[in-house]
Amino acid sequence: MTRHATVHVATLALLDPHTGGAVELEIRKDVVSGALVGIDGSYLDQDVGPVRSPYHRNVILDIPDNEMGDSPMGQVSKLRAELVEQGMTPAEAEAATMPPQLTDEQKKKYIERGGNRCPFCDSDDIEGTRGVQTDSGCAWQDIRCCACNAEWQDIYTLTDIDFKP
Repeated sequence: MTRHATVHVATLALLDPHTGGAVELEIRKDVVSGALVGIDGSYLDQDVGPVRSPYHRNVILDIPDNEMGDSPMGQVSKLRAELVEQGMTPAEAEAATMPPQLTDEQKKKYIERGGNRCPFCDSDDIEGTRGVQTDSGCAWQDIRCCACNAEWQDIYTLTDIDFKP
């Protein structure tokens, strides 16, 4: 087995397509091959053994433990451990540290209003944190409420096309 050092590139907050729950995806760069690898942050919190490169099965990716402590997922893990020490069960600690989830009714109301009010606190003080991003026929924009600091992602679909002479 060969070991490759990795460096943290970014941490992205996403929704798990299977559970609908929030997931933090840690993007790391293999400094030897240059490959970018996305790893579910909760996977890194578990004692799962070595992380193998998806590109080279004989390569183990080194992920320093001290880097996870400063990442958002590492901070959540520390908070969960503190809550368990204070008497919560691990399941209660996990539930207490999960980001708020939108109900289908909240989503429907937000869309019907044209995405102009926070789906959590109903404030109209919301802003896009970046421009609209696109990739392979999909478009999305990260949105933040300035009143309650909630963050979510607007997802856009293609509904029409117009001829441009």
